[in-house]
Amino acid sequence: MYSCSILTFVDVLDTVDDSGEYGFQVWKARWGGTIRAHRHNDVEVNLIVSGWAEYLMAGVRVRLEPGRLGVFWAATPHHAFGQHPQTEACWLLLPMSWLWKWGAPPELRAALLAGKLLLESESESGDVGAIERWSVMLDRGELPWRRIVELEVEARFRRLFLRGFEPLGPEGGTGKLETPGHGARVIPQRSGDLSESTVEQMAWYLSTRFAEPIKVEDIARHVSLHPSYAMRLFRRQAGMTLIDYLTRQRVAEAQRRLITTSDDVLKIAIDSGFRSASRFHEAFRHQTGTTPGRYRRANALA
Repeated sequence: MYSCSILTFVDVLDTVDDSGEYGFQVWKARWGGTIRAHRHNDVEVNLIVSGWAEYLMAGVRVRLEPGRLGVFWAATPHHAFGQHPQTEACWLLLPMSWLWKWGAPPELRAALLAGKLLLESESESGDVGAIERWSVMLDRGELPWRRIVELEVEARFRRLFLRGFEPLGPEGGTGKLETPGHGARVIPQRSGDLSESTVEQMAWYLSTRFAEPIKVEDIARHVSLHPSYAMRLFRRQAGMTLIDYLTRQRVAEAQRRLITTSDDVLKIAIDSGFRSASRFHEAFRHQTGTTPGRYRRANALA
């Protein structure tokens, strides 16, 4: 029987480096109480082993229960605000670029960038044991063992791509997200093509600076591209425009603040990056289908 150290997610929250990444990690943990709102530039995979946990994910409340992998891009603001006292879970953190390299379908990429939490359509037995084994291998600190883990994680994700997902929030909905096994198209990968990592850099730039006045020229300069090409590239890879993505980030932050604080709505709008109340209300209604006030009353945490 393999084992891995039992710690809480809170134990690793302070290990993030200057790039905003935790890096490739695998571990099993007790949930350890409320996890503060945070974001980081990794794909996060949760697997509840026992109990249950509730996340606030970009302003949408979701409940995770045992059995299926939950996957999301952690640049989306998120925190855990409730769980069963005996909840135990497994976590994986890995770069978004790995999923793209492994042939993740474009529908999945767009859903992750849009802040969706994706639940695997079917569970797979043996996941907990595999994660414990991977943790032990990584603890060796030796490159050959790490490479084995990376290959096994890749194989697990390729099976996950074929099974498909059920996306949860924002914007609600639990419809099936089609993947290659269900007729979706996969964009062929070209050796040396850096467009995927460039899009990830642009998305992370917006995720961390959404509250600032940002122009397309600023984003393009960050990745050394012409603004027109940067806009085309992002839309092609992410399935939305740069402005749409920026607005999603701002609305997601406003949703989080509306639920978790008693701050004035106008202050929340300004702090989230909106420069006028009218623009905030217009974007919020378009994104959520309701007004900030109604959203707060319906979703305020107890």
